[in-house]
Amino acid sequence: MKRETEATLFVALALVAATATAAPPPPKSQAQTVSVLLPDIWVQEVWIGKREDGEGVEPGLQPLGHEPNVGEPVSLGCDVRFSGNVPPNVFNIAFYIDDAKTCGEGPFMVPNPPTTPNTPVCEFRWQYPPGKVFISWVAHQAGPHTFKCGVDVDNVVTESNEHNNFRSVSFTVPLPAGAFKPEDLKATTVKRFPPGPRIVGP
Repeated sequence: MKRETEATLFVALALVAATATAAPPPPKSQAQTVSVLLPDIWVQEVWIGKREDGEGVEPGLQPLGHEPNVGEPVSLGCDVRFSGNVPPNVFNIAFYIDDAKTCGEGPFMVPNPPTTPNTPVCEFRWQYPPGKVFISWVAHQAGPHTFKCGVDVDNVVTESNEHNNFRSVSFTVPLPAGAFKPEDLKATTVKRFPPGPRIVGP
C-alpha cells in the first residue's frame, strides 16, 4: 500500500511539474508576430568638391563653392549610409554624370577594369563602414549637367526602403570666357551678286 501511495504521489508531482513548465500555447488571436527588420542602404548627400589641397581636410570633402568650369579638376562626393545587418563587401556603388556611369578622371578613379570579379565597369564594391567617398572628375562640356550617386545599384540587398539608393544634384558648367554664344548671332543682310565671276578691286 505504501508503494502504491508513493507511486501515486510521484505521478502527481510529475504532472504538476509538467503543467508548471509547459504552459499551453496562447490562442491564435493572442499569438505574437515576430517581425524581422530589413537593412537599409542610402545616399545621405552628394556634392561637387575641390581637388586642390585643403587645410587638414580631404579636399574632396570641401564644397567647390562655385559651378565647375570647363577643364577644371573637381571631385564628385557621396555620403554612404546604412543600418541594420548589411553583410560586408556585398553591394556596389556607382557615380553618374547625366545618367551615364563614369569612372572619373584624375588621381582618384573607380578601377577600370574592376578589381572585384563579376563587377560591372565603373562600379566598385563597398568594403567599408558608412562614410564619405569621392572620385576625381573634369568637366569637358559647358551647359547643364546632373551628378548622381547610387548605392546597391545592382539591387542585391533586400532593403526596408528601396527608394533612397540614389541622390543627385544639378549644376551648370559655364562657357569659357570669350567663347562663342548662340545669342551672339545677329541678323545680317546678305548681298546677292549676279551670276559670273566676282571682281573685287581695282
